[in-house]
Amino acid sequence: MKHWISWSPAVHVTQSTRLMVCFPVRGSDLEILRAWYVHETHREFSVYSPHITLIPPFFCDLAHANNVADVISNSQPFPVPISLTDSGVFHQNGKSILFLHAEPAEEIAKFAENLELKFADMITIDLTPYTNQQRPPFEAHLTVEYDWKDSVASTNANIKIQTKTAELWIETG
Repeated sequence: MKHWISWSPAVHVTQSTRLMVCFPVRGSDLEILRAWYVHETHREFSVYSPHITLIPPFFCDLAHANNVADVISNSQPFPVPISLTDSGVFHQNGKSILFLHAEPAEEIAKFAENLELKFADMITIDLTPYTNQQRPPFEAHLTVEYDWKDSVASTNANIKIQTKTAELWIETG
């Protein structure tokens, strides 16, 4: 099974290694998210590495990966509080993905866009997960279930996220 972990320069990167940029959810934020999920769904929370994706999975060579990591580590923290709000479902490759909207959505989108512009010429976005191989418009969200099989009533989570520093993650497994 594949998982996402924080980038380390010691990790070997090849042309097929996927990376992404995100706001991770950890510590007490993660415990609050898990408790909300169990309360709302009556199931255990199974997302291995919850995060708000800023730049979706991409490929780049090792030299560029180090440059991307430097850009991200030198970026400013997101300037305003982040809240996880109402739930929704989107469809990707035949699966229903349950998510929570992240607010303020416009500011998060602009932050992600500005960050990506700093190294857009060094990366190639992985389009294979997307329907018709086309990158969808950015939607600030946190996935809470990758294969949702039930109907979902819109619910407001109202969870505040403390982490506002973007990280580079690498897919392993």
